[in-house]
Amino acid sequence: MKVIITSGGTREPIDNVRSITNSSSGKLGAMIAEEFFAQNKEVEITYIHGPNAVIPQIPEEHCKCIPITTVNNLMFTLFQLCEEPDIVVHSMAVSDYKVKELFDRKTGEILSRKGKVNSNLENPCIALEPTPKIIDLIKNNWSHTFLVGFKLLDCSGKNSSEQEKELFDIGFNMLRRVRANLVLANDISQIRTGKHNGLLIYPEKTSTWIYGKKNIAKQLVEIAIKRQRVGHHVSVRNRDEVFTQEVMQSIINPIKQSFYDTGKELYNDKLLPEVANNNGKIGTYGNMSARYLSSDKFIITGRNVHKGILSTEDLVFIESYKDIDYNGVVGEVGYVGYVKPSIDAAIHYHIYKTRPDINAIIHVHTDIEFDDIPSTNYNFPCGCHEEVEELINLIIKNPNNNIFQMIQHGLLILGSSLVDCREKMKELFSINSK
Repeated sequence: MKVIITSGGTREPIDNVRSITNSSSGKLGAMIAEEFFAQNKEVEITYIHGPNAVIPQIPEEHCKCIPITTVNNLMFTLFQLCEEPDIVVHSMAVSDYKVKELFDRKTGEILSRKGKVNSNLENPCIALEPTPKIIDLIKNNWSHTFLVGFKLLDCSGKNSSEQEKELFDIGFNMLRRVRANLVLANDISQIRTGKHNGLLIYPEKTSTWIYGKKNIAKQLVEIAIKRQRVGHHVSVRNRDEVFTQEVMQSIINPIKQSFYDTGKELYNDKLLPEVANNNGKIGTYGNMSARYLSSDKFIITGRNVHKGILSTEDLVFIESYKDIDYNGVVGEVGYVGYVKPSIDAAIHYHIYKTRPDINAIIHVHTDIEFDDIPSTNYNFPCGCHEEVEELINLIIKNPNNNIFQMIQHGLLILGSSLVDCREKMKELFSINSK
């Protein structure tokens, strides 16, 4: 496993003596590096650190330390000197601005920044300009890298619920923008009081608190390793001429109104929260499917579509599934449609195969935890092979249950029809709200 960790802070020069910097010590970054080595003795770490940052205590053959100073220095080091890693933990406090020029505020005279600027100047003024957002560039350069981002906010003056909402909203928006796999959001006002807690945010739009710097390092590394190593499915479009538009319409037409009505009702009940994809198009979380006749084939909502305003082009027909294993891909979902199927299509396939009595499935995201509903033990990434295995084992062990909890993720509701699933959900959330 190859891991890159950025740690500490950057430093932007004003002249050859003075600079703009920040108070980041790099201690958490060093602890994260040490945790990677503790949990995987074969790990190869590239530790890119700012001036005076804490250095991890790891054997040199497992950790290459590279010092940097400026943001441009960091950008060159990260993308020119390092191979594509398995995991990037970008915990460095990167300067948002650098010095554009130094000038006299009264006269407007541009001052030379070579050497040391005269300390007797009465009216020196610094003009700043933005630095590149390094975290925005990571997935552009390394699309398959597992990216962990950090977001530091100042929530002073807010109560605990306001603080959590701000941390989550801003952290999740960053996660979506930079295509991160995890984001840890921190509150500087808490850190200043000696409480280093972090809100760990998942792409499934859920989160969990981690308390204490040591626990943050340990749990962050555990979760990153587990999530990075999962087996993924691929969606393969069937272009066979047998699936003409007329055939597709004959498959979808009998059931489409039930999809439309169910999606609209769930959306209006705020059970399908909106989310913007990388292109800015608004869709919703969650998914719905219905079995086709008595087969293992089924119709499912497409990936990132808006379930509150569905059309026939948003529905996908799953007509095959292959258990394969090449290049880390463990399953192939064969589909017919205008858009890719939900990333959870493999889950739906295996449920229909395991439970012949089930004809419809609804999946929603929620932070609510239900004590009396069978639950998975770990929050795997959406649709991965490990999540499928854990869910199917849970369903087999609880043959009389039709509602299952995916921990820190959401719910799966199984039923005889989409209407049946919908009614189960309405009853569940009505009871829970009381």
